Amino acid sequence: MIESSDKTERAVRAKSRDMSESSVGIEENSMKIIESEIGTHGYSELQWNIV
Repeated sequence: MIESSDKTERAVRAKSRDMSESSVGIEENSMKIIESEIGTHGYSELQWNIV
């Protein structure tokens, strides 16, 4: 279950990116899967956002 503060943060991010909350949730889940499959890498945090 999503906690209230997480839900509020997701709503704010969705609105700022002109996305629905469910789209933001799908994106979050996709990134978690990608990060778990990639594992460790040599990219900085800024570089990883671009990759």
